[in-house]
Amino acid sequence: MNDEIILKTPFVIQKFDNIDTFILTTFPDLKSYIQKQISKGIQKSDLESQAYSELEKQFTLFIVRNHSKDLDEYIEKDA
Repeated sequence: MNDEIILKTPFVIQKFDNIDTFILTTFPDLKSYIQKQISKGIQKSDLESQAYSELEKQFTLFIVRNHSKDLDEYIEKDA
């Protein structure tokens, strides 16, 4: 079974060895985020939805931080 994750967008294709690498690349502070939420007293049942929401935000930031030039070029070509 191949656990490789491939991020495909119109402006970049990037490969990750596995889902853990993908998540920790896009959200490197995930462990501290979870620990902070638990220390605030968040219920574990709510933690999953909050972590996924934060992961989505971090993924957007990852794209902007690491691929803004590629995104700009794509938008210029498409406009």
